[in-house]
Parts: sequence; C-alpha cells; structure tokens
Amino acid sequence: MDTDEKPCLVPAGQGFSVLYKNRYFYSRYSPESASERAVEALAIRPQSLVLVFSPLLCYGLESLFKKVPGDSFVLFIEKEAALKEMTLEHLKPFLDAHTNSHFIAPETVQDVAALFDEENGTLDLALLRRTVAVELSQACRLNEDFYGRITKIIDTGINQFWRNRITLIKLGRLYAKNLLRNMGQIPSSHILVPNSQESPFLICGAGPSLDSQIQFIKQMQKKLFIIAVDSALVPLIKNGIRPDAVLAVECQLANEKAFIGAVKSGIPLIADLTSRPQILKLTDGPVCFFVSEYQKTVFLKRVYSAAKNVPVFEPLGSVGLSALEAALFLRKTEDTPVLFCGLDFSFVPCKTHCRESPSHAQILASHNRLKPLLNPNSSFRADTVSVIGKNDTVCLTQPSLLGYGKNFQAHYAGKKNVFDLSAFGIDTGCRKLSQTDAELLLSAFGDKNESFLQQLPVNTDTQAVAEFYKTEKHMLLQLRTMLINGGDEKQILEIAAKCEYLYLHFPDGYKKPTTDLSFLKRIRSETDFFLKDIEYGEKICKNR
Repeated sequence: MDTDEKPCLVPAGQGFSVLYKNRYFYSRYSPESASERAVEALAIRPQSLVLVFSPLLCYGLESLFKKVPGDSFVLFIEKEAALKEMTLEHLKPFLDAHTNSHFIAPETVQDVAALFDEENGTLDLALLRRTVAVELSQACRLNEDFYGRITKIIDTGINQFWRNRITLIKLGRLYAKNLLRNMGQIPSSHILVPNSQESPFLICGAGPSLDSQIQFIKQMQKKLFIIAVDSALVPLIKNGIRPDAVLAVECQLANEKAFIGAVKSGIPLIADLTSRPQILKLTDGPVCFFVSEYQKTVFLKRVYSAAKNVPVFEPLGSVGLSALEAALFLRKTEDTPVLFCGLDFSFVPCKTHCRESPSHAQILASHNRLKPLLNPNSSFRADTVSVIGKNDTVCLTQPSLLGYGKNFQAHYAGKKNVFDLSAFGIDTGCRKLSQTDAELLLSAFGDKNESFLQQLPVNTDTQAVAEFYKTEKHMLLQLRTMLINGGDEKQILEIAAKCEYLYLHFPDGYKKPTTDLSFLKRIRSETDFFLKDIEYGEKICKNR
C-alpha cells in the first residue's frame, strides 16, 4: 500500500493508529491516552466554541462531550482531504447524538468564515464568547498553520462582534437618529460616482506624522485630489492647503470642533448617513453621502432601497479607513495612485495629533501655570502600550487605535497602487513611498479638476425617500397603537423585527424580539423617540 496516498488503519496496543504519509498519528502502544489527557486538561467555560482539529478516530470525544456545557458548540475541522472519509466514519455517531456539533472539511479559511454568516451561517456569534482549541490526533500537524489561522480568525470575529455590541449599546440609538434625519437631505446631495476621478488621491489623517508632510502636500496639491479626515481639515487650511473634500463619520457633538476655522469655506463634504446632521452645512459646500452597514438589518435594506445612489461601505470603524475606502471607490482604475499620510494609529509622548488639530488647539487654549503644554494625561493612560512601528521606531498606542491599525492592514495591505508616505506609526502593510519617489510618480499626471465634486450629479429622487418616511411612520404608529391598546402579538413581533433601530441599542438587542413585557415596554418608549426624527426628516425632504 502507498501510505503517501491513502491513510491506513493499523493495530496499536489496545486500539488502532493511523499511518499516512509515513507518519503515525497516534501512539503505537496506547493510542487513546494522549487524546484523553488533552481533554482532561481542558477548561471549557459556558458559551465556548470548541475547535477540534483532525478528530480522525475520535478518541477522547466521549470525555469531551461530558465536559462541554449545554450552551457551547463543538466544531470538528479536517483540512486534509484524504482523511475526511475515515474521520466521518468514526465521527458520525457523535454528530447524530449531539446537535451542538458540526463537521466541516474546508479548502480555504473563507469556508470556515462562511459558517458565521449572519444570514446563511450555521453558527451564531451572539451565542459565543470564546474559542477552545483541542488537538486529539497528530494529524493536525499536517495543516498546523491553517488551523492556527482559523483559530485566530474565529477569535477575532467573536471579539469584533462583542466590541461592536458595546459600540451599538453606546451609539446605536444615535446612529439611527442621525440616519433618519439625514435621509431627508439625500434629494439635494451630490452622487458619488464610482471610478470617476482620474487624478491621484491623497488621504490626510490627523496623526502626528502629518506635520512632516505639509511642505510636500503644498508643493504637489495641484496634482492631488486631497481628502482630509475631519480632524485634519483645519490643520491643512492653516498651512495654506485647501482639501478637495473633507470626510466625516462621527455621530457625536464633539465632531463639530473639527470644523472650527473651516465654517463657510465651501469645501465639499463626504459624510456617512449616520454622521451628525449639524455638520452638513458647516462648510457650506456640496454634500455627498455614503452609508456604513453598521449592522445587517432589514431596516438598512429599506434604507439602501430608498437611497439608491448612496454607496454602501463596510463599517471600518475609523474615519481614516473610510476616507481611503472613498478614494478607492472614486478612483478611475487600479492604476490611479492613492497616497496617504497621517494615518498613524499611534502617537508620540504628549502629542496625540498633528498641530492645529482640535486636540492640539484644546491643549493650547487650556494652557496655564498649573497645566503645562506637555500634558501627558492623554498620552499615558492606563491602557497605553508601546509597539515597534515603521522603520523600527517606538510608538505609543491604545487598544482602539491598534484595532484600527490591524483593520487597515487586513483591508489594504498589498492593495495595488496604495502608498504610505509617513515614516512614523504602526506599519500599514502598504508600500512605503519617499517624498522623492512620490514626486516622480506624480510627475506623470497633470493638474487635477478642482471642481470635481461640484460637477457630480445631484440626487433628485425625492419620491423614493418620501415613500421611505411614509412606510417607517406608518409602521411605528401602528406598533405604538397596538402596544398601548393591545394587539395581535404576532403582528407586533413582525413590525418590531422590521424596525431593528427600536431595540438594536438595548443590551440584549442582538436577540430577536419577544413578547416579554420588559421588551415591549422599552420599544414602546422608543417609538415616540424615533417618530420625532422621522417627522423631522420628512419635513426636510418635502421642502426640497
């Protein structure tokens, strides 16, 4: 038999081992002992996802299922195609006996990620808190790196889900409030047309490294279509640089500080539909919208249908990532360069942002004898850590910034013609470009069209937005009436399930609507809150 091609079951001590590719996957003397010891060493807490790599002859599984809590799940994974048939033969009785278990033989990591798809997946991240990996045979050594990547991806997915939940608890209500109000502005906004800009882009973040790029930007600004994040707008203006657009995603009041010094400047604004409505008129320039899919909901599908010409971006968390995403959406082809600077995701002691940014201006304004300019409070919080960044420099960062940096790497590392100009900050994984090389690259391009965004078409589809408001208002009024006077429970739950913004920000908002009295009382109060926002947006839409 050619053991390099087909696994072979061989006698071993008081059981069997498997010979494949000239390797034994169990002890030839006591094949079950190692698996049993591995299970015995496990500590499985509630709501765990137990990852069993290459279960093969399934030694130790009876002991494993005795330790698995009822609210946990066991996922069996076999990457080696030649071992799949043998594995399923021994695993089938366990799969039949335990409904909280599943087997997959993935070809790629994406096949595993598909299990967690919100609409069609087998596993629900909302039911999981952590992963527990266990190796019950030496067969996992055949694809050790693959299994390591799977563990990391699932861990990241679970962590991201619960971080998003915390964000939605804090800001989900405000996201929906702003979105419902901003929808009324769509009929007078300009449409972001994909692949419509031929000039090279420059994305300017507000990190400390922006200061070192000011002279280069001033020199090359006629060739570059400059998109500034909100906090970088005033620093650029005060240095004689007029951005072609400013991008904003922040939903809270604090965002308005970033526009002090740029009011009535006429600079176009690219804004998330969830951003603070009051900032839309601050620059008095054209407004273009996009929408971040901050949660997969039936409600947002209605938004996309009504806002037909508003592009949908993946929720990236950071305004800098959204600015780069907008540039990639607008650039003519992949040959159009996109440069970026100031996206450091880190800082230096006593300087978290570039000069003239809102935080820097606040330090200057609050300076006195008892509060020196080099105030270390924001730089040395308890969660501040040091990391090695670009060019082996030491950077300070915090968990949220580090998360944005990793997200940036995951989305844009290796992306064609995306270049990093900054020499400071967390490594983005993108190709580094010196100012000299950047000048050489840009020499092949002519001057940009400075009125590009103003020339984009205006969205005149008032009817679709008006119908959206009519539908939302009707559903909330109907729901409120039934909750006050009593109504069919099935109909109440159907409407609530379509209007997730009523409860998405609840601590238990990831669960389906129920007839629990506490839940019904809470959504009853939310109907009044959101009806005001719908009527506000409806009025703006009618006046267009």
